[in-house]
This record gives sequence, C-alpha cells and structure tokens, in this order.
Amino acid sequence: EAKKLLTFTTYPLSDICASLNFSDQSYFTKIFKKFTNETPGKYRKSHVVI
Repeated sequence: EAKKLLTFTTYPLSDICASLNFSDQSYFTKIFKKFTNETPGKYRKSHVVI
C-alpha cells in the first residue's frame, strides 16, 4: 500500500504514514527501507507515475 501511495499520489509522507497507522515517520522510513532497500523519498523519485 505504501508503494502504491508513493507512486500514484503526491500526498506528503506524513499523510501516508498516518493513513497506514504509523505515528512515527522515522519508524515508517526504517521499515520501508528494510523491505525495499530505498527510503520512501528515493522510492518516490524513481517510481513516480504522475
């Protein structure tokens, strides 16, 4: 779901975290990087469709 939101929306990372029930943006970034080997910002820049 996070990948989809980062790719197909321009929502700020804070809104994406909140919609996925992460209260801590740094924790979300850590978990996201663990699964994708990229930070959410880098992922968005390399996968943006908009």
